[in-house]
Amino acid sequence: MRGSRVFRLFFLLSAFCLLPSLLFGAPTAVKRLDNGLTIVFKENHSAPVVAVRVYVKTGSMLEGKYAGAGISHVLEHLVHGAATPKRTEEEGRKLLESIGNNSNAFTSKEMTCFFINTASRYFDTALDLLSDWVGSATFPQADFDREMAVVQRELEKDRVEPQWALYDMFDRLMFQVHPCGLPTIGYLDILQGIKRDEIIAYYHRTYAPGNMIVAVAGDVTPDEAVKKIASCFGKIPGRPLLVEALPQEPPQLAPRDQVKEMDVNIAYMHMGWRSAPISSPDMYPLDLLSNILTNGDSSRLVRIIKDEKQLVHGITSYSFTPDYDGGQFVISCTLDPDRIEETRKAVLEQIEAVKRRPVTSEELAKAKRQKVAENVFGRQTAEDQASDTGANMLYTSDPDFSDLYVANIQKVTAGQIREAAQRYFTDDALCVAVVRPKAAATAKAAAPEEAAKPRAEKIVLPNGMRVILRRAPSVPLVAMQAYWLAGVRFENEKNNGISRFTAEMMLKGTKRRTAQQIAEIFDSMGGDIGVASGNNAMYLTSTVLKENFQTALDVPAGGGREDAPEPARGDPRAGR
Repeated sequence: MRGSRVFRLFFLLSAFCLLPSLLFGAPTAVKRLDNGLTIVFKENHSAPVVAVRVYVKTGSMLEGKYAGAGISHVLEHLVHGAATPKRTEEEGRKLLESIGNNSNAFTSKEMTCFFINTASRYFDTALDLLSDWVGSATFPQADFDREMAVVQRELEKDRVEPQWALYDMFDRLMFQVHPCGLPTIGYLDILQGIKRDEIIAYYHRTYAPGNMIVAVAGDVTPDEAVKKIASCFGKIPGRPLLVEALPQEPPQLAPRDQVKEMDVNIAYMHMGWRSAPISSPDMYPLDLLSNILTNGDSSRLVRIIKDEKQLVHGITSYSFTPDYDGGQFVISCTLDPDRIEETRKAVLEQIEAVKRRPVTSEELAKAKRQKVAENVFGRQTAEDQASDTGANMLYTSDPDFSDLYVANIQKVTAGQIREAAQRYFTDDALCVAVVRPKAAATAKAAAPEEAAKPRAEKIVLPNGMRVILRRAPSVPLVAMQAYWLAGVRFENEKNNGISRFTAEMMLKGTKRRTAQQIAEIFDSMGGDIGVASGNNAMYLTSTVLKENFQTALDVPAGGGREDAPEPARGDPRAGR
């Protein structure tokens, strides 16, 4: 799955669509090797690092006769760090540790990914390790037995996690024919029937070069990158691909509900509808609507359901539009179990409001700016860029699809959002999944976010304030943090907790702005702002695009207009 974000109201809509190459460099290079493997490469010399990702087009919904076994996930465990004819597991682990050990793997419904992030001088070693794992794993019986036990323990642990149980229950409720309704990790009884020879056969069938994408971003030239990737991955023999034919999910003809009781203290609820794939033009209005509903403290559902009605502890939404027939639009919340029906009714009232009346121009403009900001924030590092271009290539065959996505987002009208809501959010197509406690309990407070610790240059202002600066010109962002000596060590028995209370109140309103207006400013502009208090300090943090530095600085510093503007007609704040 990202807070509130600051953005200058008049700037980026026009500028971004014209300048993606200035922000993120030249278009991504693409090359296909003779054995069928696809290479995507993004040059980035902002730091001497390189990120390498290998995507294999196999996941839980593509397992055919092994559907429900989670065999792709088991294979991920075995392949990452695998023994090969070239080196043992231990030798591979030591080699990986020598280049930083920043490596991992994950499996989804449609793919498996392996990655290494390291200094660019170790690029050859990273490629050697990854190509050896995906092309030459041997799977000794002892390794197979060990990882099968690990995966089974992981599955048993997940089964008692309320969030995992909720997602699994919701997916199966919504997709009863299409295999995307199956859990990525599989089911224990089916998993236990998998044998080593079946793993080996599945590996050779799916880990074929024509079924792989190698995505690289970092401090390497295109010619060097392609040459070295071809030298390692080009050695893997090409072989025919077997494509799994996926069944089509039939239309849902009536609403579906399911409840599961677990040993939890609060309730968890998913409400959602099947939606569109990435190829559909409806993706853009649906994505924007998700932002309008729950992105930021001034968004509709957060403001109305959480803050005004106080029905939930938290509420979010997501618009998932994959490259297969498994799109979902989901509203998720945590709440007290005695508020489930009231919350469900209140959420559906807001959905009906979207279907009856177009969203406001202010909401639409804010959501579009947030999407621009998400694109910038999501491609800061070499690792971000390798992930972005690799996923784009996997799902759309266009490594630079993110730029096209943002450009198309800007064309969406309020009428198109309303039409998409009317098309997908019907009563008969609603699915609701709930995990609720066996006995009511109170929610536990979330831990405060950790503050970053950047290196910096120290400057002392005439008033004695110390300013620490560190310039990072590779991305158009400014991160700000303000610290005060405060916290538990400065408190006594009579005022214990006063620092945290003060921190919590800092964004609840100022002489010039109400709490709602502060939230509106940050949500509308696409930035972050937050406060917290610890043992030794109280602090405020904010991250914004560089064009909005002064605006972001004005809010915590108390600057800006003396009187906050009244909400315009049609603004969702009006009439409160």
